Amino acid sequence: MNEEKQKTEEILCIRAKLLLISIWMYVAAFVIVIGYSGWNGEMKVTQKLIVFAMTALIIIPLLMESVRQYQSKKAEMCGEKIRICKWSGKLRGKGGLDGKTSFHKDTFAVKEIMRIGYATELYGHNLEYHRRKSVSDTHDSEVVFELKNGQKITMDLGGFQRKDLQEFFHRISEKSGWIPSGELKRELSL
Repeated sequence: MNEEKQKTEEILCIRAKLLLISIWMYVAAFVIVIGYSGWNGEMKVTQKLIVFAMTALIIIPLLMESVRQYQSKKAEMCGEKIRICKWSGKLRGKGGLDGKTSFHKDTFAVKEIMRIGYATELYGHNLEYHRRKSVSDTHDSEVVFELKNGQKITMDLGGFQRKDLQEFFHRISEKSGWIPSGELKRELSL
């Protein structure tokens, strides 16, 4: 629980710093533009470009941070437990934002894992139909954690960096004694 609280505090700290930096950058751009044109003067093309560039520099890091947090929250290991977070539903429907988005968490102990693998290798088909977003990859990205009690928990690998996946599955194999096999072993190079 302490690790989860610490991680949440770190995320909030990063968000606060980014927000503060973006506000200061915007104020600096405003001061530069006003300094060159005066309060009643017209804005020149270069001044418009400065304002546009500063606005882009503010928005891009905030978007990158929100994407990074979503990806880091998809699967995390806290001590002897694994937490897999899933979003389901559409963020935008026909009428804009449709409130049908739900958040689901599966938490289980590392010792409960019986086997891990791609759903198509283990069962011949996807259980929840996760697909890789990359066109060049021909195989699925749905990984299934099969537990000793028969429960099957799926995880989408799309959006993860290879290095993060290697570290995540390496930590699982260290703690549970699980040995990767098949396509997952080749892909992770464990």
